[in-house]
Amino acid sequence: MNGTESNIPTSNDTGNANDKKLFVGVGGMHFQIGDEELRQHFEQYGDIEQIKIKLDPITGRSRGIGFIVFKSAEALSKIEAAGAHVINGKKVDAQKAKSRKGKIFVGGLSADLTDHDIKSHFAQFGTIVEVQMPFDKMKNRRKGFCFITFESDKVVKDLLQTPKQKIKWKEVDIRKAPLQSEQTSFIS
Repeated sequence: MNGTESNIPTSNDTGNANDKKLFVGVGGMHFQIGDEELRQHFEQYGDIEQIKIKLDPITGRSRGIGFIVFKSAEALSKIEAAGAHVINGKKVDAQKAKSRKGKIFVGGLSADLTDHDIKSHFAQFGTIVEVQMPFDKMKNRRKGFCFITFESDKVVKDLLQTPKQKIKWKEVDIRKAPLQSEQTSFIS
């Protein structure tokens, strides 16, 4: 597990939610450590907005991982500077949560649209990490669809609000595409 997860809605007192989010566990969090134990240990570093421990949907027991959102990003710096964390005699790993990347499928591309046209259109919405433009070797041209991965899943959520967009003169369809290397979202 690497701390990748989806956005938790929070108030933005100081910084955005991803800057204030701590990933706890990575296999070190004992299944009997609950919200209260996490709160007692980590509130010394800053005010906590939310704690979420992921539970196994079948057994209802902790999966050994969780997330804490602080009111200020300053808390994460203090936690990192403190070094090792021990709760109930168990070492607990704590690190800044990584934001989850987002990927879209873009269909209905015309051969007249250049790679630059497509990239330029979507770059206005957020930072692009990767563009996959499948190529049809039999027809010797780009296929009529592509996949675009953004640095933030929030960009994808925003784009999905307008699933039909125009790139130059051509209307294209946008859908969410699963990230093959992405883990299941820890916080829903």
